[in-house]
Amino acid sequence: TVTYNVLNPSVNFTYAWTNAGATSASTPAGNSYTVTWPTTPGSGSVTLTATTTGGVACSGNITRNITITANPTPTISGLTSVCPSSDVTYATTYNAGNTYAWSIPAGTYTVTGGSLTSNTVTVRWTSPGTSAAVRSVTITETSQTGCVGSAQVNVTVNPAPTPSVAGNTNTCGYMANYDGVSINNLETYTVTNPVNAQSTFLWTLPNGGGTFTTASQGVNVTSVTVQWNEPTTS
Repeated sequence: TVTYNVLNPSVNFTYAWTNAGATSASTPAGNSYTVTWPTTPGSGSVTLTATTTGGVACSGNITRNITITANPTPTISGLTSVCPSSDVTYATTYNAGNTYAWSIPAGTYTVTGGSLTSNTVTVRWTSPGTSAAVRSVTITETSQTGCVGSAQVNVTVNPAPTPSVAGNTNTCGYMANYDGVSINNLETYTVTNPVNAQSTFLWTLPNGGGTFTTASQGVNVTSVTVQWNEPTTS
């Protein structure tokens, strides 16, 4: 929608407007005229006719030819289900000469790459707390002719898991023989609060501290059995 105005209007004239190619327009009389142009590229025109108000009615007109360009139609690429503290890049296609502005709710992220005024930005999402939160990511693209287009995606920021482990924290190490008695102490550790059945797990042990006794070797299981090594003495 564009408004056209008479420069230096005078009470000695009446003004009338006409157009070609508009989809709608305001009342075609007065000092201004508002026109809605179609969204598809093309051409049109606006004509202003001025007529004297006293004595002989003399008229003159001027026509402005209008080039209609399409609004930008940006799209956004990037993950829409993320974890807190993860860096995620959002991007839209770059068109030379156009300008870009990203809008993301304040306090929900930090910028770690690109910028909010380029066609690509990398953000690190902050924790949503104990439950998932939906954040909007909006890109506004402005063409060289001032035409504007925007796109938006909703991003679900999931809470980070906070696993708890049950198991003996004071145990004996493995010894092949101690005073004639073989000691082969095993301890089992279990995740007590897995988030859901789709969760994955990776258990690790300190270097040289012990070994997993199960075939899983601590990968994608909620429970592991460990044979701890005998601690070294100084």
